Amino acid sequence: GLSLGLSAGCPGGPQDVNPHVILITWDTTRDDSLSSETAPHFTRLASEGVRFLNARTSVPLTLPAHATMFTGQYPHEHGVRVNGFHHLEEDAQTLAESFKAAGYATGAFVSAAVLEEEYGLAQGFDHYDDQMNVDSAGWYFPERSGKETLSAAKQWASGLEDQSAFMWIHLFEPHRPWTPSEAAQQRHAFPYDGEIWDVDQITHDFLGSLERTGMLSKSLVVLTSDHGEGLGEHGEWTHGSLIYDSTMRVPLVFWAGDETGLTLNEGHQSAEAVSHVDIAATLEGLLPIQMTSTSGVDLGPALRGQELPEKRDVLMETGDPAYLYDAAPLFGVVQDQDVWIDSPIAERYDLSTDPGQILNHYDSVRDGPRLEALRNAHPRSGEDLLPSRELSSRQVSQLEALGYVSTPIVELPTDDIKTRLEMMAMVQSGAIGFSLQEIEEQLERWEQLWGPLVPLQKLRLLVFDTQGRQGEGDAYLTKIGSTSFLESRQEERREQLALIKAIRATLEREPDHPTAHADLAITLWRTGQPKQARPLFEEALEREVGNVQVYLDAIRFYVGQSDPARAMEILKNHEAAVEGLPVDWICLRARLWGLLKRDAEHVSDLTACAEGGGELGLSEMETLGVNPLEGVSQFVDTQASVPKNGPPVAN
Repeated sequence: GLSLGLSAGCPGGPQDVNPHVILITWDTTRDDSLSSETAPHFTRLASEGVRFLNARTSVPLTLPAHATMFTGQYPHEHGVRVNGFHHLEEDAQTLAESFKAAGYATGAFVSAAVLEEEYGLAQGFDHYDDQMNVDSAGWYFPERSGKETLSAAKQWASGLEDQSAFMWIHLFEPHRPWTPSEAAQQRHAFPYDGEIWDVDQITHDFLGSLERTGMLSKSLVVLTSDHGEGLGEHGEWTHGSLIYDSTMRVPLVFWAGDETGLTLNEGHQSAEAVSHVDIAATLEGLLPIQMTSTSGVDLGPALRGQELPEKRDVLMETGDPAYLYDAAPLFGVVQDQDVWIDSPIAERYDLSTDPGQILNHYDSVRDGPRLEALRNAHPRSGEDLLPSRELSSRQVSQLEALGYVSTPIVELPTDDIKTRLEMMAMVQSGAIGFSLQEIEEQLERWEQLWGPLVPLQKLRLLVFDTQGRQGEGDAYLTKIGSTSFLESRQEERREQLALIKAIRATLEREPDHPTAHADLAITLWRTGQPKQARPLFEEALEREVGNVQVYLDAIRFYVGQSDPARAMEILKNHEAAVEGLPVDWICLRARLWGLLKRDAEHVSDLTACAEGGGELGLSEMETLGVNPLEGVSQFVDTQASVPKNGPPVAN
C-alpha cells in the first residue's frame, strides 16, 4: 500500500529539485459515488491529503472541463464550450506550457478520442499519448482501457532520470458503456460502482509502481473528475444537458509525498465552494510556475486547513442543450450553499436544506433583480457557443455517434431544456422499459412538437433496425434530409454484406465452426434479413449451449420480432443452466414479463432489479412509484408545448 504520512504545517520553500506533479482525471465520476467500498484507495489518499467536498466542474463535458483545468479559465474565457465543435486556441496558456517553461518534462496520457491532440490540449506537452484503438469497446468513439493508458504513462516515467515531471493521466472507465471487471462485478451489483472500483484499483496500482521507483514520495498528486453522471436524477441518465450537482460536483484531492517539501494538513476536508478553475492558481501558488491569467483562486490556505480569505461565486454552464435538443444553453452560479440556474425558466436552490435540488425557490419578484445582478457581474455570451471552425468528416462522424447535430447550429434556441426532460430521459436511458411500439408512439408525438432532433432520429433508427426494417430507416432519413447519417449507415451496411459473404465461405469450409452460425445470424439481422437470421439463431442456441452472448443476442432478436414468448423461453433455458441470475438478467426478465402482460411477475422482478442495483428506465421507475422527474413537473406543467400525457408506463 501507499506509505504516505503527512504532517500539518505550511508549504515549504523552493526545493533543490522541484516536486513532480501528477494530475489524474477520472472521467464521469460523481463525488458522492466515492466511498470506502467503491473507492478504498481514493479514500485512503484523501485521508492522507486534503479533500474538497464542495468542488465543481465548470461544464459537464470532457473537453471543455479539461480546458478549464489547464488554463485556469472558465469556458466563456478559454472558448472551448462543447465537445468536438471547439478547440483550445494556440494563444491560450496551459499548465503544461508553464511547467515546461520551468524546466519540467511534460507528458499526457488520455483514454478517449474526445481529448485527441487536435482539440488543442497537447500544447506544452513533450509527449502527448492519445493512441487509442478504434471502437475498442464497440462504442461510439475510440477509447482505451485505463491499464493500457497507465502502461504508457509508466513507460514514459521510467525514462525521466533526474528531471522533474508534470504528468496528466485521464482514465475513462466510469463513462458508459459500463463493462466492469469480474472482480468489480463480484463486489458491486451496480455496474457504475464497479467501474469506479476498477478505476480506483488501477490508479492505486499505478501509484504503487511509482512508489516502488521512489518517484511518488517526490510527487504532488491532484486527483479529480471532469464531471459526474446523472444516473436518472432530474431525468438525466448521462451528463452534459443539465447543471445540477449530480453532474457538476466532482471529487478533488491534493496529496503530497514526504520528499516534496510541501506539507499539507493531513486528512483535512474543506467545505468551501471551489472549482476546476482553481487548480492552476493553486499549483502556481505551490510551485515555481507562472500562469499569465487565471480566474481561479489559490486554494493554498485550505490545503493548510484554513478558510479561504473570501467567499466568491463559482460559475457553471453547458451548451449541450442547444446542440442536442434545440434548447437554450444553461448558465449557473454557486454562492456557497445557493445555486442559481439561469435559463428561460430560472431556478434557485438552497443546498443546506435541499441537497438533491428538488425544490426550486426562484421567485421572479424577489429573485429577478438578484439574477440580473449576477448576469451583469458574470457576463457570458451564449452566442460564443456557436462553432468556430469547419470540421473534418472524421470529426463529423464522431460527433454524430455522440448524438450531436452534424450541421453546426447557426442561432441559439430559446426553449428551456426542462420542457424536453421526458424526451431527454427516454433518449439517454436508451428507452429501456418501453416496448418498441410505445417508443414509436412517443417519437411521433415529439417530432410533431420539435421536429426530427438528432437524438430522436437515433432512437427511431434503433427501433427500425431492431425490427429488421432497415429500408424504412433509410427512407426516413431521406425524407428528413439527414444525408450524412444515411451515407454512414449505407457504408456500414456494405461492410456487413461483405462480412456475410466471408462468414458463409467459412461455414462451407467448416460446418462446425464454433461461432459462425451466431455471427451470421447477427449480421443478417443487422442488414434487414430477419427471416434468414431466425433459423441461424436457433442453430446457434443448440450449438453454443452456455454462451451468454448468444442467449442475449437471441433474446433481443426475438423481442425485435415481436415474439417475447420465445425470448422468455431462451431466458428460462439459460436460467436453468446457471446458479442464480445476475441482476442485469433479472432486469431483462422483468422487461419480458412486461411485454407478456404478466403484471405481478413484472413488478416483482422490477423490484428485485432495483434492489440488486440494476438500472431502471423512466417508465419502470414510475411503475415502482418512483418519479425521477420529481421537482421538475413544476416547470413542465407551465409549458403548453409539452406533451400532457407524458411517457407511457410499461405494463
